[in-house]
Amino acid sequence: MIAHILGYEGAGSLLSYLKSTKHWVDALSVGPTHINAGTELFKISMSLTKEGLRTSKIMFHTNAS
Repeated sequence: MIAHILGYEGAGSLLSYLKSTKHWVDALSVGPTHINAGTELFKISMSLTKEGLRTSKIMFHTNAS
């Protein structure tokens, strides 16, 4: 369910906002990633634009401290 919500690409979606409004991403991929038998991770991948790279600390709330 979460993968469908985050991965939705239509009007009002996370991708639409980050791509059309902010110009931070070109593509978004969401879903489970198989690691080994019995282990999967939930993965969110974004292809960032140059502007997205410049603002990545804001997007991901990173802190260098």
